[in-house]
Amino acid sequence: MANMRRERDESRRAFALRACRALSIITLCLAAFSASAGEASANTSGQIGPDVEAVLQRLQKTMSSLTSLESGFVQRKSLAILDQELVLKGNLFVKRPAQLAWHVKTPLRYSMIIKDNVLYQWDEDTKKTTKSPLSKNPPMQKAVEQMKQWLSGEYLLLSREYEVSVIKSCPVVLKFVPRKSSVISKVIKSIEISFRPDEKYIQEIRIQEKCGDSTRLIFSDTRLNEKIDASVWEIPPRAP
Repeated sequence: MANMRRERDESRRAFALRACRALSIITLCLAAFSASAGEASANTSGQIGPDVEAVLQRLQKTMSSLTSLESGFVQRKSLAILDQELVLKGNLFVKRPAQLAWHVKTPLRYSMIIKDNVLYQWDEDTKKTTKSPLSKNPPMQKAVEQMKQWLSGEYLLLSREYEVSVIKSCPVVLKFVPRKSSVISKVIKSIEISFRPDEKYIQEIRIQEKCGDSTRLIFSDTRLNEKIDASVWEIPPRAP
């Protein structure tokens, strides 16, 4: 009985680790699809109405002053084929021009850090760190660039690949539907971004996939333009 319980616990931890890796990098993977689509439509200006364009310009102007970000997050992934929800909790750090740290604290510790054009990953089960230069992985490099657009409010650029609509004005909620000509339209049904009432940053991102899966990324206790402790960028991360 004890062996069966131990095997079950080990299986759950292995599943949780796979979930951490998959969910933590999902934004990059989605961005990679978007980046590929962006190449194909680079010479096509986005077709958006003047009212929507005015909102995007306002948000972009407000978020352009962002130099650093620290936020707690909860990421929820609902799988269409499973009657369960995967939940990750941790902290996100962003520092312009090109540093990002994604530290998952539960259900187990996992870290993904991007600095000096290198992607690092670490998890508490293996205690191993993987290192992947972005220069040797062009799709991932483009994904990082697109992720910066999502996190920095460069939504006018994204309108080349998405049909954009304002579904709520106060607080602002934007809906992005991939254009039929884009590669990402085969995977993603829609992306909704909800902003804080002061419009200084994102409060929630919802991703609906064509297969029926969905992801919610909820930010909390967000601090903008404050000094980030140097230990955030260490890999492996310091013990809690």
